[in-house]
Amino acid sequence: MRTAVVTGGTGQLGPAVARALCGDGWRVVCPVRQLPVTQARGEVIWVPTRLDDPAQLTRDIAPWSPTAVVHLAGSGVRASDRDALALVHGNVALTASVLAAARSWPSVKRVLCAGSVAELGDPGPAPADESLPLRPISDYGSAKAAATVLALGLGRAWRIPVAVLRLFGVYGPGERPDRLVPHLCRCLLQGQTAPLTSGEQIRDWTFEDDVGAAFAAALDADLPADAVYHVCSGVGLSVRAVAGRLADLLGADRQKLGWGALPQRGDEPEVLVGNPGRLVAATGWQPRMSLDDGLLRVAGHVRRRNGAV
Repeated sequence: MRTAVVTGGTGQLGPAVARALCGDGWRVVCPVRQLPVTQARGEVIWVPTRLDDPAQLTRDIAPWSPTAVVHLAGSGVRASDRDALALVHGNVALTASVLAAARSWPSVKRVLCAGSVAELGDPGPAPADESLPLRPISDYGSAKAAATVLALGLGRAWRIPVAVLRLFGVYGPGERPDRLVPHLCRCLLQGQTAPLTSGEQIRDWTFEDDVGAAFAAALDADLPADAVYHVCSGVGLSVRAVAGRLADLLGADRQKLGWGALPQRGDEPEVLVGNPGRLVAATGWQPRMSLDDGLLRVAGHVRRRNGAV
């Protein structure tokens, strides 16, 4: 049986990737520091261990003879978690640890690492392809860029087939409640005004299940290694347009969208849109979730989570 080790199994993307892989016939093993409360609900095998201890990680996962590794674990997406040293530990050092363990598992044929559009800094108005240089303008982007360079470099040095799937604007039910779409859903469903920036930022919106499918497609297609692939829709929509559409779908008053109540972040580019052409050509992957359906999925999750909403 094909076995994939998926780090970050309890984060936003871990469950989506695990579902896609399980649905594709993979056995999924998730190394975690603590067993999740929901572990009995799925097909995932949860293994208590430490990602930052390659010797322990190697020992604890070796019995499963993994054939692939999907490294999603990282830190710093939340602005309050962006201490520079913590970012280095949670992204760069953790990537080195996971790759060191993968090097020790002789059955591993492929490693996929999750990158971030933040590595590119401000790529400009045109859809960003993989030829652009890494020019991060944030602490988080710098740490993710360093992790990408390290992953590809160690892959070459250690003869491990490593590829990086660089993620753009991922949204879905797995997001933290304070992220934009869940926050908007909660405010609109409760009839509260949502404080927002100008909303003029253009973003590339990809539903988390489509991202999970991208990782599964990359493994199935034996994606060429030592390269970066953009996981995105290729379509740019403003925050203002998406929030307005969400209000309409929920039958909410657009006046509850508090545009301009918050300042723009200094490290936030005006446009972050990607070109998925390389990934599409290599795997045939295409995002399938429509924006309306994706937003309604998030709204339904927020309703269930908040009960009284």
